[in-house]
Amino acid sequence: MKKFIYIWCLLSVFICATPGFGQLKLAVYNTSPVISQQLFDQPHFRPEKFGLIIIDLDNWVNNPGSIMKIKEVNGKAKVLVYSNPFEVYHKPMAARPLNQKLTALMMNKGGKHADWWLWTTKRQNIVFYSSLPYWVMNMSSNCPLVDGQRWNQFIADFYAQDVLTKEPRPDGWFMDNSTADIFWVNKACIHPKDKTAWIDADLDGQPDREKDLDAAWQKGQSEFVERLRSRAGKKFLVVGNKGKPEYWPGLFDGKMFEHFPFDYAGEDKRAGGWYQCMANASQTGPLTIIQAQWPTTPDKFNFVLASALLADAYFCVGHNQWRWFPEYDAADRLGAPTSGIIAEDDSVWSREFVNGQVKVWPNIQKGEIILKP
Repeated sequence: MKKFIYIWCLLSVFICATPGFGQLKLAVYNTSPVISQQLFDQPHFRPEKFGLIIIDLDNWVNNPGSIMKIKEVNGKAKVLVYSNPFEVYHKPMAARPLNQKLTALMMNKGGKHADWWLWTTKRQNIVFYSSLPYWVMNMSSNCPLVDGQRWNQFIADFYAQDVLTKEPRPDGWFMDNSTADIFWVNKACIHPKDKTAWIDADLDGQPDREKDLDAAWQKGQSEFVERLRSRAGKKFLVVGNKGKPEYWPGLFDGKMFEHFPFDYAGEDKRAGGWYQCMANASQTGPLTIIQAQWPTTPDKFNFVLASALLADAYFCVGHNQWRWFPEYDAADRLGAPTSGIIAEDDSVWSREFVNGQVKVWPNIQKGEIILKP
């Protein structure tokens, strides 16, 4: 309990120390490889409403004009490139020209780059996300060298050359699977048909020890971000997912809390991890995003939206959701915050704004925006 009180005090100090935030801040998570020109004619397409816009990297090849048009409509938004350096398709995917380059490189039979996959001790490819034909790459600093480069170095240079040099120039980068550890994958997935193998990142034929593997993974992930940022400049923004204050301070400008709340954010698992997620959000930077799963219920939508308003975080709905939801109307009228988070009791948390109040009941996953008459 003492540890929790300390964490929550830290959260309250953070919020009180950031005046001028707290108004509705929206992010869009566009992971589709195509943004068609026809989308601009749809009434639900509202790019002018978002302060943080994440767009899949293949759009810079498929439809750079659409990205340019979005920036023209909304010149204040920060546009970030979505990437997934952690995985590569082992089959060609339609409308993904940049990813197809990587697939061709890695699937070249007899090719020298095969050591860049993350292998098991039985020389099996590791699968993390099985809904798409992905195999996991070796992002660790123990990855074998090919032509003097490890995978984390190669993929940073690939992104810098094939995306960062193209117009319109992005303001930053979104890194999917930006976890600081990887040993947990031994229990979570490994190979879909064989659960007896273990990660062997250094390819010595032996299972990697947890401490050594996770340290090498964190180092490799950090090197990737630092190398990418060195090519783009110090002001280049970087956001990752996995809502934990990992690699802090300085490596990331924010973290996305996907499918908020979740119970793997730390030790405090009460209310589905809400308390721990909120405490983490106070430490993950100014571009922190709280994402509501989609589809969802109205009650869950309001609960996650209200939590984002408490935490001064950007609010995001699922993937590719550019619309203005009716629930935003009240949130947009709140105005600036006049308080930090207030603990009315252990089960009700609130925050005061110029034109109203936000309340959250984490244990029953309820949130409410109350406007003044």
